[in-house]
Parts: sequence; C-alpha cells; structure tokens
Amino acid sequence: MDKRIYNLIGLARLRLRLQRVMEGVVTGLIASCLVWMVLLVLYKTHWLAADAMWSWAAGGVVFPAIGLVWAFLHRIEHSDVAMALDTTNGLKGRLTSAYCFLELPPDERTPFMEAAIRESEGHLDGVRVAPSSPFAIPRDALAFVLVGAALGLVLVFRPPVVQGTLPPIVDPVVDVKPAFDDDQVDIEREKWQELREELAKSEDAEAQALAGEMDELFDKLDQKKLDKEKFLTEVDEIQNKFFEDKDDGWKPLLEELKKVSDEVEKNKHTEDLAKALESGDLDKVAEELNKLADKIDKGEISDRDLEAMARKLEKMASKFEDESGRLDKMLKDKEEELEALRKKLEAKKEGMSDKERKRLSRLERDLKKLRKKSSAFGKSGKKRALKRLSKATKEGSKMARSVKKRGKGAAKGKEGREQAQKDFKQNMGQASKELKNMDKQVKTGQSMDKAQAQINDMKEQIRRQGQQGEQQVASRDQFNQKASGQQPKPGQPQGAQPQSGQPKPGAQSEQKPGQANGNKASQKPGQANGSKSGQKGGEKGDKPGSSGGSAPGDKDGEGQDGMKGGQADGETKGKGIGEGEGDRKLGDATGLKDKKFEDKKVEGKMDGEAPVKSEVILSAASKGFATQGYKDVFVEYKDVAEEVLESEEVPPGYQFYVRRYFDMIRPRGDGE
Repeated sequence: MDKRIYNLIGLARLRLRLQRVMEGVVTGLIASCLVWMVLLVLYKTHWLAADAMWSWAAGGVVFPAIGLVWAFLHRIEHSDVAMALDTTNGLKGRLTSAYCFLELPPDERTPFMEAAIRESEGHLDGVRVAPSSPFAIPRDALAFVLVGAALGLVLVFRPPVVQGTLPPIVDPVVDVKPAFDDDQVDIEREKWQELREELAKSEDAEAQALAGEMDELFDKLDQKKLDKEKFLTEVDEIQNKFFEDKDDGWKPLLEELKKVSDEVEKNKHTEDLAKALESGDLDKVAEELNKLADKIDKGEISDRDLEAMARKLEKMASKFEDESGRLDKMLKDKEEELEALRKKLEAKKEGMSDKERKRLSRLERDLKKLRKKSSAFGKSGKKRALKRLSKATKEGSKMARSVKKRGKGAAKGKEGREQAQKDFKQNMGQASKELKNMDKQVKTGQSMDKAQAQINDMKEQIRRQGQQGEQQVASRDQFNQKASGQQPKPGQPQGAQPQSGQPKPGAQSEQKPGQANGNKASQKPGQANGSKSGQKGGEKGDKPGSSGGSAPGDKDGEGQDGMKGGQADGETKGKGIGEGEGDRKLGDATGLKDKKFEDKKVEGKMDGEAPVKSEVILSAASKGFATQGYKDVFVEYKDVAEEVLESEEVPPGYQFYVRRYFDMIRPRGDGE
C-alpha cells in the first residue's frame, strides 16, 4: 500500500516540473525575441550584413535552452508535494505524516506510526492530483505575446532610417618613411626577378623558401610598409636563416677544376675539355667527358694521340687526388687552428675581458660551422665526384697505353684493350652523372650568392643614402625619364641645359640652332669661317660625340667644336662652358680664318652592318636606355663586370659603386 502514496506524490511532482519547464522556456523565448528584434532592426537599417545577422540569430536559441536546463535542475521536495496534496484534498496532514513515517526504516517505526500509515491509506481513493499541481498559462506569457508581436512588426515593416552618412572610419596615420623610393624598388625588383627565375629552376627546398621570403619582402617594399629600421631587421632575419650556414663547398671544387685544366689543354682531343674545366661549367665538363669516351670507344683517336693523351690524363688524375686531399687538409688545419685558439682563451677564462669572451663565443660558432662543413664535404657528392674523375682518368690512361701491347699477343691485347675501353667508358659515365648532379648544386649556390649580394647591396644603400634635396630629386627623376627614352615634362628642370632665352654654350647670341654656317649675312664677328671647323665633323659622318654641345637638328656639322675653331681671341660674344672668366686668356687665335674651305655634303652608305658598340653606347645619351641594341651591349658588359666582381679584383669598398653604376644604366622598357 505504501507504493500508492509514492505514486501519487511522484505524479504530482512530475506535473509541477512540466509547469516549470514551460515557465523557463517562455522566459527564454522572450530573451531570444528581443535579440532577434534588435538584429532585424540592425539588418534592415544596413548596420549589419545578412551573414552576420543569421550567425547571431542562431546564437539566440541559447536562451530557451538555458530556461529548460533551469527547470530540470530546480529541486522539488517530495514533502512539499505531499503537503500540497493534503491541502487540496482536505486530508489534514495525513498524507504528509504517512510519507514522513515511510521514509524511516521499518524497525524504527512505532505502532502509532504504523497506525497512522494505515489510516492515511484509507483516504487515498478519493485523492485528486490535478488540483495540487495544475497546468497553468506561464506567468510571462503576456510579455512573450507582446515581444512576439513587436518582432512580427519589425519583420513585416521596415523601421525608420535616419538619412545621412556616418563619418568615415579613419585608420590612425603612421608616418612611415619608406626604406626605398619607387625607382630604387623598381631597380631592385627587376634584379630580383632575374634571380627568381634562376632559383625557380632549382629543386633545393631552401632555395624555394628563400624565393618565397624575398617575394614577401619586395611586396612589403611595394606597399611602403617598411621603413629603414624594419627593412634592416627583416633582411637580417633572412640572412641568418639562409646564409648563416650556407654550403659553399662547391666554390673550392670549381677552383680545383680550373687548376687541372692546364694539364689537358695542349692536346687537341682534350682542349674542349680544358675549356669546360676552365669555365667551371660542370654540365659542359660532363658532356666533354662523354664525347671523349665515345671517341676512344669508336677508335677515332690514333695510337700516337692516345699515348700523348694518356700522359695528360695521368697528370690530371694525380692532380685530382692531390686536390681532394688538399681540401681535406685545409679544412682539418683550419679546424685545428680554431680549436687551439679556443683552448687558449678558455685557459684564461677567469680573467677574460668582454671582448675576449665575445671572440671565444664567435670562435666556437665558427668551429661548429667548420666541423659541419668538413663532415658535409666528406659525405657529399663533391668529394665523390673528384674520386670518380680521378678513377676515370686513370682508366683512360691505362686503356690508352694498352695500344702499345697489341703487337705482342694480339688476341690478348685486343681483349685487354676492349676491357679497358669498357671500364673507361663506364667510369666516365659515372663521373659525368656525378658532375651533372653537382652542376645543379653549383648553379643553386651561385644564385644564392647573387641573392646574398643583392641583400648586402640594399643594406649598403640604406647605410649610405642621406637626405636628398629637391634639386637632387629633380635631377634623379629627369635622369630616369631620359634613360627610359622619354622627353622631360613641360616645366621640369632641365639640369645643365640653358634656360629659355639664353644662348647655348659655345653658340653666338644672334645665331639660332640649326642655322647653316654658310649664311654669311647672318654671321657676326668671331663667327667667320666657324663652319669650316664644324664641317670636319660633318665630313666624317657625324660621329657620335664629335658635335660637342650642338643641339639636335644643327646643319653642316655645326657645334661647339666648330665654334671654338672659328673664334678669335676677344671677338666672340657668347661664352662656352668654363670660358669667359674675367680677362683670362683663352689661347692664341686660330689660323683657320686664312684658309679657304668649301661646304660638302657626304651621303652615308648602307652596307648592312649594325652600329659598333661604342656608337650604341654614345647614342644612349640622347635615345635613352630603352633600345634593343643598348640592351644587348649592356648584358655583355654587365657579365664581364660580374666576373670581375666575383674574382675579387675590385676592392670591397668599390664593389657597391660598381653595382650601383650598372643599376643606374640598366636597360629600360622592353627595348625597341
């Protein structure tokens, strides 16, 4: 019977919890409707995008969920439910007393308690649960209806919008002075694009990573995000990351290959091999080795030439062995030297100065790098390639000398010769393969070196550049325009050119540019026979530079040189550059006025030949650096300059200026 009491209390308790759930959900929905209404207003007044509105609206569902959780977590006491049942059913506490007695263990109940339980059970048939736990409209229902109605109105109608514009959002202005101006960035980016193409061909992951970081650096320079300090910080990070432990083992290898070239250059069959060794082109060396092996295999080399070539190959092989050992010894000696110096400094560790401590720290870093490079060289293909070359050349020498034994035991001699040819070709093929692989590493290393040199040059520009005045900026802009083959803009300073209304240097005040010297009526004192000297330049085909300061369009070779030739001491009114200072003598009067000359017009001859390099270079002064002819000449001269710089024939202090000079005179545009 006690189960009936528990069931009645449990049913009433469940009804009370459901009522609380409705209360919590309705309260949560009110909060959600308020949020949705605000979001709709913001969206319809264009303060909020649709995507953002839906994102926030989805978050509004959390409020009903919170109300639901609150309803389930709220505790409802069983005794309170029993008391509610007693009150609504007129049981006068019987059900509450019976529930409390039932909660006690049976052995602790008294006969009075048992009697009270039995007495309450007699009244259970008439107990009604609904009055004690009625389902009612949630207390916040009215508020929910009002908020829902407001939400519906906002959904249907557009809220009033105040016409007008908000003040623009202005980012805080940071006065950043770019590390480079636009022209400098263009120069450096153009140089970098050439290197970028070289690095793109490399399969080296480090080279690809360098290319990516350099691209980012130039993008920041284009966007003017880097001042001098930030630029130097970024390039220092790039240098530490990519150039601190850079593998330069290919450099001594190229030097050794060039040294052995003189051993084979005097033989007609190996002179191409010598040229390839001298140039340091490992791919070409591999190609020449294969050609040499094919010639020997096909019997295209005479016995006498084979004998001579054998001696050359023997010397070459011994030199390869010597150089391979020398590289190992050089690294080992340097390592021992650094180790001894490190121990010496450590011995006086207690009394070391700050300078000595820094030196010790630097030595330890250098020693660590050297050991790493020494180990890498021993394991790398560079040393292995030298061994392959040494072995291949030895086999070639052995095979070449085997021809002298053909007369004794022809069958055996022929068999030995064929085996030697086979071994020689096999070893040459292996050596060629090693060299081709190493050629990729060398080209990657050379490109990395060029990138490092460019970074160093850019840092040097930052260090050397100072504040430029307006005149310097105008002169630089004018130079860049002329270099591109453009005419200066109207009103732009013309540098050293005379101002409007002033005579040109060396020309008479009343003579117009382009006026023929033969017009005697317009000639002034000091101009007589002036065309006679100028004619000389015209007769020689107007060689670039011969007309001096003449303007474009001058006739009959008229120019500054011609004027000077016809000027008598004190007769001229116009003054040339650097002339006319006080009563300074300009020299003796010319004797040409006593001579008689006749003007002649010489027709040029088209023989199909292109202008010589000197003419192309001189014409760049007027045409700019945008012609295809100038571009071809520039590339040739720049390659020579790079070779000289790489060979360290130019002092370090001047290398920066040499590179900057070639940057300034670089070809502009696509060429014509």
